[in-house]
Formats: sequence, structure tokens, C-alpha cells
Amino acid sequence: MSGKTIGTLILIAVIGVAGGVATAYFLRSSSEGGGNAPNYEAVATVSRVDDGDTIGVNITEVTVLHDGVSEGEDTIRFAGIDTEETGLNSHATYLHSELEGVSESEYKQTEYYQHAMSAKSLVENLCSGLTVYLDIDDQAEGHGPYHNSTVAISTVGITMG
Repeated sequence: MSGKTIGTLILIAVIGVAGGVATAYFLRSSSEGGGNAPNYEAVATVSRVDDGDTIGVNITEVTVLHDGVSEGEDTIRFAGIDTEETGLNSHATYLHSELEGVSESEYKQTEYYQHAMSAKSLVENLCSGLTVYLDIDDQAEGHGPYHNSTVAISTVGITMG
């Protein structure tokens, strides 16, 4: 895959995340004006950003009982978003066979890594420290709704400021 194609895919993912955050903001704004609140199963605070599609949260409230969801620290992935990896791992080499045998320091010189860091920076700027309302992606596959970052979730609302 060419650098231009990868850049375009990253841009599409970034626009998707930004669009989701903007939509969530406007959903929240309209709900404060007497509209219906967004549908969500848990409330959490973003405690860390791992990369452009994975964040750490502290779940402070579970509003709808769902298998595997409980209060406390957890790692979650954004539904429908897949960005480049910030570290050289099996997922990165699966996506890009030319990375087989490349060292971590060599990986950090690639455009894949540069794209990963750009996506992570965007999510850090948009989400760090925010209260988020989590809607479990019922189509996700993995160990449980949130655990081990194997299952995607969607952020349907955020508290700004």
C-alpha cells in the first residue's frame, strides 16, 4: 500500500473520530435543552490514550447491566476505527508484511509510525480527561464488552469542560 493511500486511510479514520466526537457534543447539547439523553450503558473518564483507536478509562457508573462491564479501570477500542500501531507488534506486521524482521527503532522511522503518532495525538487532544458515555458495540467480538481491548465500543456522548 502506498504512503498516499495509507495517509488517506488515516485521514478518513481521523475524520470519523472527529465526527463522532462532534456528534456526541451536539447530542449532549441538545439533551440539555430538554431533548432525550443519548443511549449509553456506562459512564467513564478517559485516563490514557494508547493510540488512535484505543483508550484507557475509569468506569465510574454502569447504567445498564451488560456482561463483563463493571466499575474501575479498563481498556477499550473505538468501534469501526483501526489506526496504525504506536509499537511494532503482531497486528502491525499482519497489516504490513514488509515490517517482518524490522526492529522497533526501524519501525519508528516508517510512515506507519508517523501516522500512528498523529492519530494518537488527535485522540489525546480530543479526549484526555473527558467524561465519556459508552455505548457497547453489540456486534463486537472478543473476551467481553470492554476487557483486554479486544472488543470495540462507541463513544456516544462527551462532557465538554
